[in-house]
This record gives sequence, structure tokens and C-alpha cells, in this order.
Amino acid sequence: MEVLAVSRSIPKEYELRGMKISTSIIHDPLTSKNDSIELYDNGVVGNETAAHDGPVYAFFAENYDYWCSKLGVDRPSWDWCHWGENITFRHKERVFLEDDIHLGDVWKIGTSVRLEVCGSRIPCSKLAWRCGQKDQWLKPLADTGRTIYDHEANIARDQLNRGKAAWKGWRDLEVFRVAEEGNKVKSFYLRPLDGVPLANYLPGQFLSIQLPDRRIRNWTISDFPVRDSPTYYRISISKVNEASLWMHEQCKVGSILSSRSPAGQFFLDWTQELPFRQVYVSAGIGITPMLAMMKAHSIHPKYRKTPAAWVHVTKDSSALNFSGELSKLDHRFTRHLFFTDPLESDRRGLDYDYTGRPDAATMTRILGAPYHWAPLSDKILILDAKMSTYHICGPAAFESLIKECLKSAQIPAPMIKSESFSRAGAATGELKTAKVRFSKSGLCANWSQDKPQSILELAESVGLKPDYGCRVGACGSCAGRVTCGSVNGGIQPDGTILTCSAMPASEMVELEW
Repeated sequence: MEVLAVSRSIPKEYELRGMKISTSIIHDPLTSKNDSIELYDNGVVGNETAAHDGPVYAFFAENYDYWCSKLGVDRPSWDWCHWGENITFRHKERVFLEDDIHLGDVWKIGTSVRLEVCGSRIPCSKLAWRCGQKDQWLKPLADTGRTIYDHEANIARDQLNRGKAAWKGWRDLEVFRVAEEGNKVKSFYLRPLDGVPLANYLPGQFLSIQLPDRRIRNWTISDFPVRDSPTYYRISISKVNEASLWMHEQCKVGSILSSRSPAGQFFLDWTQELPFRQVYVSAGIGITPMLAMMKAHSIHPKYRKTPAAWVHVTKDSSALNFSGELSKLDHRFTRHLFFTDPLESDRRGLDYDYTGRPDAATMTRILGAPYHWAPLSDKILILDAKMSTYHICGPAAFESLIKECLKSAQIPAPMIKSESFSRAGAATGELKTAKVRFSKSGLCANWSQDKPQSILELAESVGLKPDYGCRVGACGSCAGRVTCGSVNGGIQPDGTILTCSAMPASEMVELEW
């Protein structure tokens, strides 16, 4: 292989769509025979990436001719290393492109350099900006098959799995196990009677259960053993009212309960390409959706590298349900456990961490420091605490308290997701329909749970032509700003949303488009 140019770069700030970005994509090529870069085990000496984490980026000269011809770009305007590569190669004997490359291939450069192929590039909006193209170009670029990336496979799998085997109307499920969890909480394990697979669900969603007297209650699914094809559901209920009393005293092994398919808009968002730190905040029986979310966090390939914190408030150790399951969670979870009235036998620093309830100062102290994150491989990023997603579940007063604490800490509103619970652990409901208004055009679109389109798809349905690239939440091209209402999915720390990944979470949503 012939080396045409080498380069190195460090992150610098530029303006992209009115926002400051940090990128090291701009390289000055070194093309003289006397020019060189120094390689070591971790990459290129003096080179630093802003986000992507390839040790050495290589690109083929043939791609310059191909894309300049395809896009109508004047070839001399793109010098070598224009795409941000550290080395521009040309194969001497024949045209050599990405289709000819496999993971693990070792390239011999000269007499002493060996490079092993360890991955491929992630196309993003910064690449489109650098090449003077609109973000729509990223889709055909990805379609060439030259930019495969693991996260895209995970996103595709999640999209295929979502709602798989969902049913309409009511379906009979059998209680096959009842477990005493302590502190007036029982768990009920449900399985199908008809042998038909159960529907997939997202961690945090609930079941609508119809009791024999026709009353309907929503109870959260409190377990998450697998991402696909669950064999059972578990609901955990506190004994505090008539419906929960019936479940505790009348519902036995062998009881038949009618249930709707899992639903709800409060869940762990799997649509984001690289999710920021997740903070799970709960009180009392509000632990049930958090338990499912944290278990999912531990097993999902995308989230396993994502840092997490758990903040929980309860009376004392006797009131802490699921302590055995919680103790088995991944070590990446940082625990912040508050006891409002600890027992004499409760040991601070071992059984719990703080006495009383969290306030704004405490939340800032325990969660306000920058955190470390290595989303792609071994490169560690240091991120502001505001770049975290907060999930809140508990009684209404607790939810309001925590929201005020986070507001005081200047956490952006789109980064806060919550659901109120009744004392029995019943979720408050779900969104059936919504209206989305696009303020600049004045156009409106109707959203329905029966046809769950993304905000981007809704915009296209009324004739708008917004920018987009990958359509899977990876490139950032379709970002927009919500001026009224709230959404689930695609939420960014600067307050914008990725419309390809976002759906309404309130009956009225207005977008600045």
C-alpha cells in the first residue's frame, strides 16, 4: 500500500447550526516524503479525537474521486485527509475499497509498521458539515456499506423487538407464583394460558389488569430478565387500598387475571445512539419501575458501558424491598440510599448512606460533579453532570420535590422523566393520542398510540421536509427544539430532541419547525 498523506489533529471549537461544537475532524495533510507521524500502542502521538475513538483512522484515495464525482465537488477542493483520516492510502496493484477489508486484517506498511483493522467509521453530522453536504447525505453514505457500527445493529434489533407479540384487547394470564416481598408488598408472576408468546415490553412499562369486579388498575412490570421474548411478567403491589387488598387476600396461585398488552410512556429510552449517565430516583413502591430499568441497564449492550446512579428514599432497612435483587446490580451503579427514620441496627455507610430526605444542596453534592465515561472504547470523557437523564418515580409530593431540586441544580427540563404512583404502586396512565404543531409552518399532525410515528415521520406526513441522515438517532441531523409539551426518546442535553427517535409524551407538543 502507498501512503499519500499523514496527519494529526486536536479538538477545536467551531459553529454548527448556531451551536458550538468540539471536533478534531479538520486535518492539515503532510504530503512530503520527509513528513511523518509517530505511532504508538494507543494511536498517533499528538493526535486527539473529540468523541470517536479509533486509534488510527485510515481512508482510501479512491473514495475521494468517487464522492467528488457523485456529489459534484471540485476535486482539488478536497485535499488529502479532508475526511479527518490520519493516513490516506492508495493500493498500488488495484482499486482497494472497504468491501475488501475484514476485522482482524493486518496491513503491512513499509518494513516496520503493522496496522490491524479493529472497526469502521461512524458517519455523523460533523462529517457532512466538513464535506459541505446536507445531513441527508449521511443516509446514502451509510447505505454504501462502508460505515457499519455495532450500535446500529443494536438499534435495529431494539426497533424490531419493540411491541413484538403485542395483543389487542384483554387476554387471560395465569398467576403461577406469589412472593412475599415484605413491608406489605407482594409480587405476582403471570404466564400465558394459551401457549402464545408474551409481548415484549420496555423497562418501566405497566400492565392494565382487570379485576373480577371489572375494576381496572395499572401495575408496573417490576422485573426485566430478558430483552426479547419474556416467558412471564411480574407485578409487585403494596397493600393499601381495595384493589390491592383483593390482590393480596384473594389472588392465589392458579388465579386467572385479564390483562392488556404492556404499555406506558415512562421507560428506559433505547433509541439514543450513545446515552448519557442515567440517574434513577425513587421512593417507596416507586422502586418497581426503577428495578426493571436498572436490570435492563445491566444487560443491554448499549447501556452496559453507561454510568448510572440510584437514589432511593424509604423509612428504614425493613421498608427496603428487593434488597437482594438490588445488591446484585452491576457495580457501575452508584448507590445513594436515604433512610428517613433508620432503625437502631441500621448502619450508616453500609445499610444506608444518608439520614432524612434529599434536598437541592444534597442532590447537587452527590450528583453535581463531572463524571467519567468511555462510550466507545478506552478513551475516557469527562462530562458535565447536566449531561445525565433523570428518571423519577414515587408519590406525587416526592416527584414534585425532586423536580424542584433538579430545577435548582439547573438540570435541563428535557433530561427529566417522571411518573407519579399511587401508594399501591399503580401507574397513573398512558397517552392515547396527541397533537403535534410545527410552529414555523403552522402545520399540525395527529399522533395515535395505534400508529406510533416519530416526530420526524409526523412532520413528513404533513408535507414538511426536515433534515435527516441516519433515522436511527446516531447522526444528529434531525434535531429540533420543543417549545411546548414533552416527548419520550431522543432527548439531548442542550434541550433539543432527535425527532427521528422522539414521540409525544403529552397531549399537545409544539416544535420549532
